[in-house]
Amino acid sequence: MAKLNCILFVQDTHVEDVFVNYINHFYSVHLLDTYSSIIEMIEKLQKQRVDVLFMDMSRRDVSDKLLRMIDKPPFIIGLVDNPAEVPPLLEMGFFDCLDSHADLESFCRLMSKIIRIVNHYSQEEKPKVSEAQESYKVDKHYQSLRNFVFIKHKRTTIKVNFDDIMYVKNTGNVLRLECTDGKVYYHTSTLKDFLDKLPPELFFRVNQSIIANYNFIDKLEGKFVYISGFRFKLSRIYASAMKLLSL
Repeated sequence: MAKLNCILFVQDTHVEDVFVNYINHFYSVHLLDTYSSIIEMIEKLQKQRVDVLFMDMSRRDVSDKLLRMIDKPPFIIGLVDNPAEVPPLLEMGFFDCLDSHADLESFCRLMSKIIRIVNHYSQEEKPKVSEAQESYKVDKHYQSLRNFVFIKHKRTTIKVNFDDIMYVKNTGNVLRLECTDGKVYYHTSTLKDFLDKLPPELFFRVNQSIIANYNFIDKLEGKFVYISGFRFKLSRIYASAMKLLSL
């Protein structure tokens, strides 16, 4: 595992000396610097990766201001004098808190917990995410090349061309596909999942229950869209995202 970068934002020089000494007990933790200036602290957070931030909460006004200025907070540890301060800080997004006069054993327990979490995600979660992203890219590339979708209809898997689908209607438990040749197919899926399989340049969401093919739009009239003679109410939510407004 790579070393964790950490910084100290402290107002008390004694607290600073104690925690610098604690941090130096960990080979896998690198102390970048200590700060009492909020401006210098923000500059460091913007320029360099910081994994752990220790914040002295003795000046709550300064610390609150700093927290609001951090776009992507690391593990934030509040250094407190009063245990009553801990619950509000945790609600604000702090990872944990330590007594500003904590002993080395308490510090080591907390840092060991952070290191275990980082190791867990670096060894297990990241490969999974990467693998999922790669699979998503391949799937999307394949979808962009094809002009059809497979659906399960009456225990049979059927190939249906995108150009043949006029609209898809959610009938509750299944989707009903109306096609140009008059055929109707039923497919078990959610409307959202099925829309993800369709090319966005050809299909759009009319409302919560209907997906339609742009090629079969007859006209727009008020709050309604007419598709091959059928009238559907056009949801304002989806109308704003459609290219229909430019027709």
